[in-house]
Amino acid sequence: MRNIAVILKEQADKDAVKNLVQSFGGHWRISPSKPDFDEGIVEKGEALVLLNYSHVMEYASDYEPEEIEFLRRYLGVDPGVSIAFAIRRNSASDALAREIAERIIQEWGGYLDTCEANLGGDDM
Repeated sequence: MRNIAVILKEQADKDAVKNLVQSFGGHWRISPSKPDFDEGIVEKGEALVLLNYSHVMEYASDYEPEEIEFLRRYLGVDPGVSIAFAIRRNSASDALAREIAERIIQEWGGYLDTCEANLGGDDM
């Protein structure tokens, strides 16, 4: 699995993200390995994308101060919600993840962090 994240400009509540997951034919579940962790699952053929919802500032200590400052400058506001993706390593999963990320950014505005470098993503 590889990871990306979309950091949202606007606040989106978890129910709205669950609805988005369902619009892609996915569902939301409690993780079998971590009962206090829930995730969205979108699976189409060989493609598999897992999504997790969190509030960036609740985990601000996980970010370097310059990362938070970059997000503030880029988004024009304090970063709100982060939607982290775990993506199966194949082209079908990459395409599905890209489609979901594009829809999220279209709905709420945000920044795509490809996690390949310190906030080395791109906006779509």
